[in-house]
Amino acid sequence: MKDDYNKLLERAYKEIKISEGDASRWQLPEPNIEIQGNRTVIKNFKELCNFMNRDFHHFSKWLSRKFGAPCFLLGDKLVIQGRRKPDEIRATIQLYIQDYVKCPICGSCDTQLVKEGRYLVLKCEACGAISPVKEI
Repeated sequence: MKDDYNKLLERAYKEIKISEGDASRWQLPEPNIEIQGNRTVIKNFKELCNFMNRDFHHFSKWLSRKFGAPCFLLGDKLVIQGRRKPDEIRATIQLYIQDYVKCPICGSCDTQLVKEGRYLVLKCEACGAISPVKEI
């Protein structure tokens, strides 16, 4: 019985194309990073937050904790104290996407962070899954 199920499942996977959360459609804009003296500035920070459908205060707080350095908003820009390499910032943004944007069930990036009781959860608009996220 179990073998029949596995064979049917394999056949179904071959016949339908399973998308990785529509990753081809979801392309994050390139972060515009500039080093100014002893500060690193992400010039299009609010654009990145709007694209990810995330609150810029949540994302900036997370970046501040991740880098161990104070961050503050200046208009549409985020200023990080200290010099950070652009590759380091890009990699850190990808970590945020993995933990707080991408659905762990279907891989879609069409998600929302929602407060349920005292906890923050990731609610997927594609598959309807609700997954807990790490506290900052």
